[in-house]
Amino acid sequence: MMASVVIRPARLGDISFILHGNVVVDEKSHYQAPDQLSADRLKRDVFSENPRAYIDIAEVDGEAAALVFYSFCYYASEGEGVWITNLYVDPFARKAGLGLMLVEHLKKKYPKCSGIYGAVADKNKLARHFFSKIGAIRYEEFVIYGAPNDWGADGKENA
Repeated sequence: MMASVVIRPARLGDISFILHGNVVVDEKSHYQAPDQLSADRLKRDVFSENPRAYIDIAEVDGEAAALVFYSFCYYASEGEGVWITNLYVDPFARKAGLGLMLVEHLKKKYPKCSGIYGAVADKNKLARHFFSKIGAIRYEEFVIYGAPNDWGADGKENA
């Protein structure tokens, strides 16, 4: 039984835990990122005066045990939502409900958001199970596309 759980914003001292969690999640989702998340990118995009994304950490007895990496999205029909990019729970803390605690924390922290969203690889059964457990529905009619910044407006790759 875990004694004390505290959820707090991530700090610079959490960078190694965040990088480790990101690698584990990428492996489980079978995602081959073209660029690995780096400490420099975290410092620039999360730990800056104007963050582009956010990370909350669940601590168990003072030790980082889980994280939720998120940003915001805006849907014309529903308004602003929380987009979970990454959710990681360290093996020592699995089965303790930390993932659910982090999602509940986000719901309380952003009560005006329309919902919690995220993309999950079909191969990642654990993530699919987690999202169904929090009440998320699968939008069968949608496929997520992404175009890298090195593609031109004409749809052809820039040299």
